[in-house]
Amino acid sequence: MRAAHELVAERGVGALSLREVARLLRISHQAPYKHFPTRDHLLAELMIRCWRDFALELERVRPRGDARADLKALAARYVAYADRHPHEYRLMFGAPWPDPVMHPRLGEEVARAFRALRGLVRRAAPRGARRPADDDLEAMFVWAAIHGAMAVSSADIMAALGVSKQVVRKCRAHAVLRVAMALAAPARGA
Repeated sequence: MRAAHELVAERGVGALSLREVARLLRISHQAPYKHFPTRDHLLAELMIRCWRDFALELERVRPRGDARADLKALAARYVAYADRHPHEYRLMFGAPWPDPVMHPRLGEEVARAFRALRGLVRRAAPRGARRPADDDLEAMFVWAAIHGAMAVSSADIMAALGVSKQVVRKCRAHAVLRVAMALAAPARGA
């Protein structure tokens, strides 16, 4: 797993193969097949571990009852994970997924991360301001906003935009603040 992880980090998910992992480990090219029947099984296991770690990071947020503070804490954990694990983050959100029917644990870990996010969003909403049916929609809004801020602020195009580095650094926190403000307002039908 460590060799597969390093391979993806250095050369991207397209370079991942059981044969290449074996070459890096200096073992028989058939040896990895004892543990993973296919490349997709290896990729799924890598992704499962990334999503599990990401879910654990989000689950560490302990609500304090202040919606803005709670959302900032959630966003801080989210951003910290992405900053500390950029290759894993790209793998989680950018790699084509192995067949979910063959790898149900992958979907379970993604759902776990979403439940952590949705739970915090639910607790952060003003009492009586939202119906339980809105929780998924609000959680998707938060996830999209934070992920969007992460993607934009770390994209190679930022240098071409002529935006100051200070603005780029602040955009993540600004997105979180705006999300908190939006969640504090009554939801309108979509």
